[in-house]
Amino acid sequence: SGFVQFIREHASRVHADSTCLAWDTVKYLKLTPACTRHWAFKYVGHNGQLHHAEVDVAQRRIAADLNSGLPPTHLGAVRELFDLVLCNQVFEHVKDPHAAARTLQSMVAPGGLVFWTAPFVEIEHPAAPKATIDGSDFFRYTCAGARQLFTSKGFLVLSEQRIGDTAVAT
Repeated sequence: SGFVQFIREHASRVHADSTCLAWDTVKYLKLTPACTRHWAFKYVGHNGQLHHAEVDVAQRRIAADLNSGLPPTHLGAVRELFDLVLCNQVFEHVKDPHAAARTLQSMVAPGGLVFWTAPFVEIEHPAAPKATIDGSDFFRYTCAGARQLFTSKGFLVLSEQRIGDTAVAT
């Protein structure tokens, strides 16, 4: 896939012995040899049941609502920020992308990286089956729109590309 190719092309940017976070599964982190500590994030939209992040240190898993922010105190036992965050096909499902971008920014270590994708041309689709978010599909992103969103929250965009026939912005 295009995301796999993007990770392989940019894996050398990740410094050695990094703590890395990916959405739902850590399989893509295995493409980045510098990631020696793997964490998984499950996006849980605010549904009245989760008011703060749930952290399982033993399993290296975090469940949280990206819309409500994750101040360091909410991450509990997770004392380190992430050197790399892989956020693949998540932001179309968040109600407040600006809040979600601020949340990502708060999770990334200084000098850390975010590899991010979102669809541009794709049919409306619910979140993964059995997901605890409300299942909605809210937004589509152009590269310019994604750049504006993230630079407005303090990110420096080092690279961007369209994957495929402009169906995905990275």
